[in-house]
Amino acid sequence: MSLPTAHPHANAPVRELLTELYRVATAAVDPAPAVASRLARLEREPGRHRWILALGKAAIPMARAAVEALAGWGDSPAGGVVVAPELQRAPHPRLPVVAGDHPEPGPGSLAAAEALSRAAAAVAPEDEVWVLLSGGASSLLAAPVEGVSPQELTALYRLLPP
Repeated sequence: MSLPTAHPHANAPVRELLTELYRVATAAVDPAPAVASRLARLEREPGRHRWILALGKAAIPMARAAVEALAGWGDSPAGGVVVAPELQRAPHPRLPVVAGDHPEPGPGSLAAAEALSRAAAAVAPEDEVWVLLSGGASSLLAAPVEGVSPQELTALYRLLPP
């Protein structure tokens, strides 16, 4: 006795539903619209230099949203840095992208901390800084305090619960 075979398109409605659920779920967690919405409510002080520091696993889309918000004001970032899990195309020529290490800090994390330090040092007291922070930043951007080696810092992260 042979079992009946399903029609090849019998699962099409289920597939369409799952595809739509995936699309809605990923759109709901996209950080760019949330960043854009918040930045749209900022008071705009003409003539201020604005710096973007985007740090974390969502750094790239957050930085893009910030650059687009500034462009909507007829402005562009004075500078900054984007620290992400991997190198990607910079959202603006004045926003270098640095890849940190995740989930444990490593050499990339130290380089990212140094890049952030350089960017912060260039900010003038009258400038405005937009800090866009998402999960993963504590590992992507890590530098040990004096007296702790980079290897000891990584070992410390390994002791932390997941």
